[in-house]
Amino acid sequence: MMVESSEYPVRPGTKDCQFYLRTGRCGYGENCCYNHPKEIPTGKINMPKCKGQKRYRTESTSRSSPSPEKREDIEKQSTEAEDILQGEKLREMQENDNDQQKLVEQRERDIERQRREARLSLEQIKQTVHFDEAIRIREILTELGFIITEGDGL
Repeated sequence: MMVESSEYPVRPGTKDCQFYLRTGRCGYGENCCYNHPKEIPTGKINMPKCKGQKRYRTESTSRSSPSPEKREDIEKQSTEAEDILQGEKLREMQENDNDQQKLVEQRERDIERQRREARLSLEQIKQTVHFDEAIRIREILTELGFIITEGDGL
């Protein structure tokens, strides 16, 4: 028989949370980095022996307080989960730093491209202004009565 649960994160491809499989509960809840299958077996779970200790029992067969061995196992799992969580946070921070660096580099490239386009546009405008000014000067000189020939430079 299987029991369905949805309180805990399902992370296919990662190790199953051993504490969750044994007890049906997980102290880390949504923050646990292990997999919590939607369906968990009920009754005894065949767990490997750990350093010659007794096999683990599910909560349904064990009502007394945890044995020292079980407490040690819980502490070990807790430490492992914390280490994994810290590692994930560090990787996430590094990825964020890399993403921010990429954004900065992209922004710098965009600014440089915009500068090049502005310079090109300015160069085109300058040529037009010089040409228009020469025509205007020629028109003014003609209006004033000057005769302009090809060799005058205007």
